Amino acid sequence: MNERRTVLITGAGRGLGRALALHLAGPQTHLLLHYHASGASAAGAAEEASAKGSRVGLFRADLALPAERERLMDEVAQRSPALNVLINNVGVYPQAELLEITPERWNAVLESTCSAVFHLIRGAQPLLAAAAVSGPTLAGLALLYFINRPPGPAVPMLAGGLLFLLTSGPSLNNLVFTPLYLAYM
Repeated sequence: MNERRTVLITGAGRGLGRALALHLAGPQTHLLLHYHASGASAAGAAEEASAKGSRVGLFRADLALPAERERLMDEVAQRSPALNVLINNVGVYPQAELLEITPERWNAVLESTCSAVFHLIRGAQPLLAAAAVSGPTLAGLALLYFINRPPGPAVPMLAGGLLFLLTSGPSLNNLVFTPLYLAYM
């Protein structure tokens, strides 16, 4: 495979998103790394990925805001005409009892964690279709949910291994990977 694969990872500044970015980094990967508040860590991940041979772009956006989601996808489209993989990793999970969460906080959780996934998949569709081997169709598009308790040391390794296996085959050219962490109270 001589072509570069282009991968957009949301929440790539830290945690699982950063681990996935570094796992996928290499000469055949064009990484588009999103972050919101972890700019220094995202820049460090970009530097490490570049050292492994990846071409890297950094994008800052608050995915809880519709205009920011749109702007992110516009900037991604300007940077790359096609997208092979979208990893929706960003999420906000309040560490509080349900009745302690304000309605405003709850709406922010839904916007950044659920609505962002929906809108980013829709926004990425033309770019994913452009990368499809069989033409502009979503036939190869898969949506995976990685459900686990808050991640321990093995989770990035397992998720990264799963993602590597799924994205290295030509039949799964377009993949949308959405890790969800469900904290059990």
